[in-house]
Amino acid sequence: MSDHDLKEIVRDAYNRLLRPSLENEVLGIARERAETDAIRVFRENAENLLLLAPAGQISVIGVDPGLRTGCKLAVVDQTGNLVEHATVFPTPPQNDIEGAEKVLVELINKHNVRAVAIGNGTGSREVSAFIRDALRRLNRDDLFSVLEILKAISSRRRAHDVLFVFVEQIARVIETNRCSIVQVWGGERKGRVQASHEDETVSDLVIDLEKYPEILHAMETRQKVVINDVARHRLTRQYARQLSEAGIRVLMVIPIVLFDPNVGSLFLRVTRRRGSFALREIGFCEIVAEAAGNALERAQLFERIQRANERLERLAVTDALTGLHNRRHFHQRLQEEYQRSKRYALPLACVMFDIDDFKKINDNYGHLAGDHTLKSMALLLKKTFRSSDIISRFGGDEFAVFAITESCSFKKYIKERIFKSWYVVEEYY
Repeated sequence: MSDHDLKEIVRDAYNRLLRPSLENEVLGIARERAETDAIRVFRENAENLLLLAPAGQISVIGVDPGLRTGCKLAVVDQTGNLVEHATVFPTPPQNDIEGAEKVLVELINKHNVRAVAIGNGTGSREVSAFIRDALRRLNRDDLFSVLEILKAISSRRRAHDVLFVFVEQIARVIETNRCSIVQVWGGERKGRVQASHEDETVSDLVIDLEKYPEILHAMETRQKVVINDVARHRLTRQYARQLSEAGIRVLMVIPIVLFDPNVGSLFLRVTRRRGSFALREIGFCEIVAEAAGNALERAQLFERIQRANERLERLAVTDALTGLHNRRHFHQRLQEEYQRSKRYALPLACVMFDIDDFKKINDNYGHLAGDHTLKSMALLLKKTFRSSDIISRFGGDEFAVFAITESCSFKKYIKERIFKSWYVVEEYY
């Protein structure tokens, strides 16, 4: 045997046997890594979703209602650490409302508390009434409103729903004739209104930012913009007539800070016809803007988790090579359909078959050709049967098809379809 013949034998053995085997092994490893990465992304997103601060980086008083044992107060700072706690007795039998209010006010002022969260325990109704009255006397109703808005937006799972409820709740708390969310991508001179309290259907409405200098300024400086007289302020003086015709005399723009750069920049824009924005209203909008940013990121994390979960579910029931259902899914659905056929007295047709001499295809043409045969069979089966029929790769070169039928003649239909499909594959080789 000459060196040339030996080289040809080695080359043929590599191309026909060794390389396909290596490629399949590498693809298998890559598939396992992809599945592992999908699970890791799901875990990380779930962890971030659970650990994300619901009200943002603000100090909060947590209230655990109680009657006989008193009402427990706990102050948590911006980093989530417990800084102080106390017990008060504003409810029967003690009814120490004055003393309880004094402690509450001291904690709010001492730790710059921006929101109050009340638990849903025994006496929660009485404690909520006491807290609300105390905050009203303190002229700090906004502390209660923050949690009400947070509760409203936290229950939403779609980003647009979060933004709409956010602007709707702000318009309910403070006087405004228009409250909207504007999104800007990079250095674009166009913005998109993603939500407006006036119309729930508003989404992705394009605006020219050249006519909104207050938004451009907020985008450049990353700071809030408060204009209490559009006719005199240097940013809006040029557009004072148009703003006046639109019924806008004062306006405010607050950046919504997000950690995901793929979302672009979001701005809360609030306008009104008369008066001016008080410091309390500005502070309130800043707090709820931060809370809305966190709620929006939670909604986006939830959507990513849903997509990852759907991907994992598909991987769990799908054969990676052919894209058909796998053996596990076949057994699960067969049990379900069998019970359904018994309950409604419907015929259940099931056919299992394999590819004759499939080993010869692998031996003569290589494993890649064998894989191609399996894929071709899967494609033909998908084209042949109804979308409601369950087509599975049972294992190796074995396939299974079953379906709930109207009559027993469907069994013959399945066999004829399969043999016709296989004849096409056979002709290919």
